[in-house]
Amino acid sequence: MSKKFKFLGFVLMALLLVVGVGAYQASAALTLDALTITSSAALTMNGAAGSATTVGSASGASTLALNSGTTGLTTATGDLLINPVRRSAVTADTNLVNIDASTTLTGTTGRTFVLNVTATRPDGNRFTGGGDDAGLKVSVTNKNITSQDNYVLRGLNVGATNRLGGSLGTLQGGLISVTQKGDADSPVVTELTGLQVTMEQDSPNTTIPTNMYGLKVRYDAVMAAPTNSAGIYVYNDSDTALTDPTAALWVGNSAADRQWKYGLKIGSNSVSVADIILQNGETISNSTDGTIAFGTANLTNTGNITVTSGYVNSPSYQVGAGATITTTGTPTKASFQQASYWPVTTAGGAVQVSLIAMDQVDVGRHLVFSMIGGTAALTVVSGVGMTVYQVPAVAAKTVADVTGDAIDCLITTTATAFCTTYATD
Repeated sequence: MSKKFKFLGFVLMALLLVVGVGAYQASAALTLDALTITSSAALTMNGAAGSATTVGSASGASTLALNSGTTGLTTATGDLLINPVRRSAVTADTNLVNIDASTTLTGTTGRTFVLNVTATRPDGNRFTGGGDDAGLKVSVTNKNITSQDNYVLRGLNVGATNRLGGSLGTLQGGLISVTQKGDADSPVVTELTGLQVTMEQDSPNTTIPTNMYGLKVRYDAVMAAPTNSAGIYVYNDSDTALTDPTAALWVGNSAADRQWKYGLKIGSNSVSVADIILQNGETISNSTDGTIAFGTANLTNTGNITVTSGYVNSPSYQVGAGATITTTGTPTKASFQQASYWPVTTAGGAVQVSLIAMDQVDVGRHLVFSMIGGTAALTVVSGVGMTVYQVPAVAAKTVADVTGDAIDCLITTTATAFCTTYATD
């Protein structure tokens, strides 16, 4: 009899299990009290193909905590989509995706990255057409047509702050770098650019902006200027054996008809000492309207200096000397144009200098040949394309033969010169 009751009990328990399981499977919702699920191995939660799996709170104000220890939160296949929606009733600042690491930078030896993005294109995955990869892409768009002059739209807003007595060596708002590794397989790249900024006004129907800048730097200091300070600082840190870069600042264009009005513009009253300071300390300044000042610099030029109007004024006008002439010959036109005074010595014998045709810019110049040694004669005569007229200054003398004598030739046309001899005897 007892065996029959035991068997009947097992049958009733089985029926209860079947009914319970069937009821659970047929239900569209499952409500549980506070619950902790611990798995001794991998834990998988899947929805049906094409369905959505939602984790949240019915009240709309929920917190989802994901803690995966040191191995990270990973997705084996497919994309990870986060599609937050700002609650319209919220008028304060809202962070749609927020990572709060305000108390986690506690490491003493290793670096901490609040957000780390890494990606690699493996060998064999070659683009057959145009394409690009990026570690991070940010795109924000405004479609509100209502006037909103006080509204600012940024693609990226990044900042770093040192405060409350904080002490550190370097504070940077951002660091962007590109590297071509010197690997044994010699990687190849056609163009290496550290940062490209594109400023594009694409529609001709839009209102023309008042200001349009490719790069705008705001310098704001409330303390005395540091030892070295600049809005933009460029320095070369290449290996010493390499060829120097072409330029620290290069102004260019994409086509001949796409030009800048000015290669460099310095705003009025925007500099306090000089517009430009050169590598050895000389300056160029336009602090006085209509005047370009070079300070105490000596100006050296191997070409022509042309003044189209006005005068060349100097309290002490001096033209440099050419090389000492010791023998008869015909100096080149270039040598005549690079100086206006030539010392001459006739210690080795008489010297005859032939003048040749000059340029229009030479008209009005004086070419002076001065005896510094010797007692033989110095004369200046006509050369190719030039007629020299002798104009004696003392006793019809047309040769210089004593130290201190000189011949001064005035160029009156490109083919005419009047030479006056000044003799001390």
